Amino acid sequence: RKAVLDKDFSFEAVERALEASDIPMTGSRKNVLPDGVDAIHGMVLGLYAYAARIGMSSNSENKPWLVKLLVNFAQEAHPDFAFTSIQVNKNYAARPHVDSNNLGESYIVGFGNYEGGDLWVHDEEGDEEFQLQEDLRSMYHYRAGSTIRGRNLDVKRCWRRFNGNKLHFTRPFSGDRYTLIYYTCDRYSQASEAVQQSMTEAGFAFSWSGIELQETLREKQEEKKRCREQLEAHRKEKLQEEKEELGHCLARTWNGGWGGDCPHYRQKDGGDFCQSHAKGTWKTHGRTDGSIPAAKKDEMRKRQELLVSTGNLPPDPLPLGAMILVPLPVAEAEAERQAV
Repeated sequence: RKAVLDKDFSFEAVERALEASDIPMTGSRKNVLPDGVDAIHGMVLGLYAYAARIGMSSNSENKPWLVKLLVNFAQEAHPDFAFTSIQVNKNYAARPHVDSNNLGESYIVGFGNYEGGDLWVHDEEGDEEFQLQEDLRSMYHYRAGSTIRGRNLDVKRCWRRFNGNKLHFTRPFSGDRYTLIYYTCDRYSQASEAVQQSMTEAGFAFSWSGIELQETLREKQEEKKRCREQLEAHRKEKLQEEKEELGHCLARTWNGGWGGDCPHYRQKDGGDFCQSHAKGTWKTHGRTDGSIPAAKKDEMRKRQELLVSTGNLPPDPLPLGAMILVPLPVAEAEAERQAV
């Protein structure tokens, strides 16, 4: 309170305020919890969105002077940066994760007496490679086992801008470490007028109808659509590769009387047939690498005689599994060539 009244928005004032604040334990952010940890010290100030609920956090109401201090601290350093929310963290190294509800870029800054604790961020031009151990599904899909290029950001008393929608995590550290992350919730436009009014009264100078933010939101929605389409294309490609590796079903089909091969792929659990033919139906026409059952062969011969008599010839090229059982008429050009 004294810092706000004295208009002291320095690093020292913010650090003293963070050290004096009761930052609660929370287990709600599962995506950032380090291995073996059920809860961490952290809270969001300002706008939050959880499932169908959108509002101003209770911590904002309980810590009004801290909110005013942290808002003014950011506005003094970056007056043109818009944000609806401030994530306050204490003494935990966030695991590799993405903040899928963030809109645009975020700012992070660190405080405290600590060593290490850089922020690693995904950057294709970076020189720090990281191998991911788990799948992370978000706007950008990160696959377990993939090696990703990035860079380390020293955030101790340094403002660093980064894209929270991309992979990032905290490097190990020792000592007492606090971080503030300023960002815009991508569901800000769904906030009611009452929530917007509460945010304004709390000190957040946010333009709820700003054209630039609306354009950023539109771009994110288009990027999410592109990423979904890319992921679906990759999924289909992977599925096709798996099917090709299994190979086609070896059951012969009727194919209009000429014989053909089943267009489906073999089952994953082994065997030579697709799910349908594996039930025994392949025995009707036999296997493509074997003979046709006698009764079906006789039926096929009669069908081919009828087809040829009406001018219908077999498909060209012949599919695997085809069996020509009757003489075929020679084309006129071929007949003349043979006559010569």
